[in-house]
Amino acid sequence: MLNGSELHPNTVCMYSVGMSSKAKMAIFWAVFPLVVILSLHYALSQLFFYPRNLLDAAERGDLATVTILLDKGVDLNTKDGWGGTPIKYAAANGHTETVALLLQRGAGINSKSTLDRTPLMYAANNGRDETVKFLLDNGADLSLKDEEGNTALMLAVERRHYSTASIIEEYLDHRGKMPLRKRYYVEIEESHNCLIR
Repeated sequence: MLNGSELHPNTVCMYSVGMSSKAKMAIFWAVFPLVVILSLHYALSQLFFYPRNLLDAAERGDLATVTILLDKGVDLNTKDGWGGTPIKYAAANGHTETVALLLQRGAGINSKSTLDRTPLMYAANNGRDETVKFLLDNGADLSLKDEEGNTALMLAVERRHYSTASIIEEYLDHRGKMPLRKRYYVEIEESHNCLIR
């Protein structure tokens, strides 16, 4: 009979050769549930952990991780508990290259997430000038409003991101929509009693 000090992986393998089939089946049924549990854990982590990783990677602007996760098949429109999407987090944090990748892979440029806001609204709200310009150059709709009736321009002005508001203003001027721009400023001035320029 072997004591614990004599057990070694190779020794166990040698002795298992001489085991009865009953003993082998007992070991199999002792190990099988563990294998099933670990496999199930892995499968569930693929379903639930990777989407959270995609949201986190987009928020950090980790382009390499976003690319890997999208290549693995993670849904690029996955949402967190608050309705936030990868493109929302990338835009809100000014990660223009990540926004570009997500759009290239099929994310909606005017897709709405938390508070019915678009990526452009989040970028404008946080003063992310480069991302705002990129989204506008790629067809983001300036006329959309969030659940409180705010447009991207109104959010930029309300948060005093005047350089961002100027980018949007130039885009409106370029499109020949000056009266619309003036109306936004009047709404902001009346509701917040703030001086613009």
